[in-house]
Amino acid sequence: MPSIPDAAPRPSPARGIEPPALAALAIVVLLAATRLAEPFAWDQAMFMLGARVLHHGGVLYRDYWDPKQPGLFAFYWLAGALFGFDETGLHTLELIVMALFALLLLLGLRARLRPPWALAAAPLLTVGWYFAVCTDWHLSQIEGLAGLPLWLALWCATRGAERERGGTAWWLAAGIAGGAALALKLLLAPVVIAVGLVPLAALARRSGGGARAGTAVVAAAIGIVIPLALMVGYFAAHGALPLALWTNLSFPTELMQRSHGFRFGPFIGGLGWFARTWAPMLPFAAFGAWSALRPRFEPLWAGLVAWFGAGVLVILIQKLSYWEYQYLLLSVPVGLLAARGLAVLAPALGDLVPSWPRRERVAMLAVAAALLFVPPLVPTAARLVTLVHHRLGLTAQERRAYQDRVSHGGGYPKIAEDLARSPLGAPHANTGPVWVLGNPLYYWLSGRDQAVARNGASFIEFMTREQWVALTADLARAHPAYILVHRDYEAMLGPQHPETAPFVTWLGADYGVVGHDERCTWYAPRVVVAGR
Repeated sequence: MPSIPDAAPRPSPARGIEPPALAALAIVVLLAATRLAEPFAWDQAMFMLGARVLHHGGVLYRDYWDPKQPGLFAFYWLAGALFGFDETGLHTLELIVMALFALLLLLGLRARLRPPWALAAAPLLTVGWYFAVCTDWHLSQIEGLAGLPLWLALWCATRGAERERGGTAWWLAAGIAGGAALALKLLLAPVVIAVGLVPLAALARRSGGGARAGTAVVAAAIGIVIPLALMVGYFAAHGALPLALWTNLSFPTELMQRSHGFRFGPFIGGLGWFARTWAPMLPFAAFGAWSALRPRFEPLWAGLVAWFGAGVLVILIQKLSYWEYQYLLLSVPVGLLAARGLAVLAPALGDLVPSWPRRERVAMLAVAAALLFVPPLVPTAARLVTLVHHRLGLTAQERRAYQDRVSHGGGYPKIAEDLARSPLGAPHANTGPVWVLGNPLYYWLSGRDQAVARNGASFIEFMTREQWVALTADLARAHPAYILVHRDYEAMLGPQHPETAPFVTWLGADYGVVGHDERCTWYAPRVVVAGR
């Protein structure tokens, strides 16, 4: 058995992007382009509704409340402002940002990951794999979007640590990137710290590195504060700072205190999805991580190992969720370490058949790798066939037909069916905003606005009696045209949940049932019901 090298071959000086890397970049863009017509799931509809409120002059948390951090809503707002507040607009900006991410990976690793095919594998196994295997539920989520700022934080910190002198600007840039990641999700703090500590430790171990490490910490801290200060300034300027601080700091703590037990089902489901989907990469990523730590410590690659470890911690502490998309936080370190692992193992695997001509060995390894990666891509092939069948979704009619076919859990066709049977489709339906105790897609697909700032989806099951009183008062003032209570939420309004009593009393007094089926109960103001 040939020996496995301790690390990938030492890189040659950085050159321009070579043909394999350009081909990889083109594949990434092509894969991203196939997702432009992708439908929304629960979360994406909720975020885009909020972005639309912001675009019309609303203030986050005051006029549209959701506990996610402002960075995510800024992304959705920018997508809508540039390309339209719809599915294609969101995925167009996602394509641009993720293609930029792939390009930055190529530029940042071209002197660190050789041979050229290994460099080309880096964006394919990260950004390319993201667009290939994710469903509409996983796309445009925080954990996927955070890959770019977290990578920039690690790469800039590594550049700052590697410089013989100075490097303060690199550490400042690393801090800004880390702050941008925190603007997406404050719970990413352990990952931001991890990707900064590894290069910092490498700097501190060098001769005279102690003083430089102190300067680096100050510069990075200043950089982190800049995006966060912009957030604080926005809310202070709009008189919403106390509400923003409560939403981002106090509310998560209150949730953790009121939650009990372990969500075993979602945890196993999310872990199983990630393990199945990333299974081809995991063995190679393990070799890549091993080679990054011995025999010589390489800060960039070791930082990816730290990213993975801190990412696991971040997932575990979110005990109210454990959704599949949260595991995307691990996708970048796994993909990049897998690319390195392939580079490490390739010479040894090739030496298993030394008598074969080089071209035959390369071809056999390529075929073996393709077969290894095929199983997770079977759903991708089926989706592409559906997209082609619907003429790439280029017309509104074909795009909607495609969305109905691939929508997560059949959400689009089910909700469209519910809306078709609802009072909203009646010839003389009430006009104006509605309020939904259920999936935000009812707003999205009906074209109706949300009547009050708080929706009936974001952690509403954890609301206190005082919060239900406040919500009921808001609804009484807004006087929605209709109120929908989905079957999955009806139990919340029963006697076993006394905290919802203010809402139930008001709903029974001011509204009457105007529609009911196996999934939905629709209410309208009693003055309307009485007039029918």
